[in-house]
Amino acid sequence: MVPIQAAPGKTDQLRTVLKSMLAPSRAEAGCEFYNLFESHVPGHFIFHELWTTQAALDAHNQTAHYLRFKEETKGLFAQAPIAHKVRQV
Repeated sequence: MVPIQAAPGKTDQLRTVLKSMLAPSRAEAGCEFYNLFESHVPGHFIFHELWTTQAALDAHNQTAHYLRFKEETKGLFAQAPIAHKVRQV
């Protein structure tokens, strides 16, 4: 789970970039699901994703679309997103 907050005035631009990650990420080997949610609180989003292995996630973090995402989101976050790795109990 990755909570994300848009920088002031950047919500629409950030939403567009976040949405651009959905199709290519879902098509990757090892992606169980890759979903984006928008909160009722303006400018707040959550990526909820599941990868079959750590290696699959590591590979995702090296894809062209992920590296492009990192460049395109510079200045769009209110604060750097922190991924919360969780496990089902």
